Amino acid sequence: MTNLKLIPSSILLLTIAIVFSRCAVERAAVQDTVYQTSEINKPTLQRSLFNFKESTISEEDIQRLLASEILIRDSMRIAILNFNSSGLQKYRGYGYFEEEYIRLQQEYQQLIREALENNSKVESVITMPQLLLGDEPNIFTLRESAVRLQADMLLVFTNKSDIYYRYKMFKKNEVKAYASSEVLLLDIRTGIIPFSEITSSETLLMKDKEQDLNDSDLRRRAEQQAILNSLSEAAQRLNEFLR
Repeated sequence: MTNLKLIPSSILLLTIAIVFSRCAVERAAVQDTVYQTSEINKPTLQRSLFNFKESTISEEDIQRLLASEILIRDSMRIAILNFNSSGLQKYRGYGYFEEEYIRLQQEYQQLIREALENNSKVESVITMPQLLLGDEPNIFTLRESAVRLQADMLLVFTNKSDIYYRYKMFKKNEVKAYASSEVLLLDIRTGIIPFSEITSSETLLMKDKEQDLNDSDLRRRAEQQAILNSLSEAAQRLNEFLR
């Protein structure tokens, strides 16, 4: 008989505990506007947890970032930035004139633009002007510049290359060029980088009398081809990610 009398009170206590627990969860969900629960019950990040004024991220925010996902929209405005385009002085040592170097950088940027424009999820592609970069651009200032362009994503890419040249007696000149391309995609709303890729390519060319007036022309042509191959692979991987 004693056990039967305890049953109603235990059920009442359990009911009260469930109600209070549910209220606490709902109150926390209202207070926390950083992210909301997605359909698979995994937090979806809604705004950035990175603070430019602070050198570190709090432990709480680290856990939120690692436990959350971001939303890749079906229609995106993507700004693109060729991070090489301000390094004119470096490439003059390889025999480039300034106008030639600028033309090449535009050609590399056009390759990325065309790849994005062929993606069904990309609504528009915006070129970020050098005027917005400032003297010492970083990930925080780049994000702010992309906001001014009302871009959903910012694609930053850069190319590096080197040339191996050797002369073979009684044979045509031969040049081997190596290039690597680094590409990252920054989500403007959250500050998260959902995509990052490094690709590389090697190109071996022989001197062509019709295209190469001298050895410098051969070196430049090999370098350009290596960069185009590397960048094309990076653009392909980016499109696969967006799909």
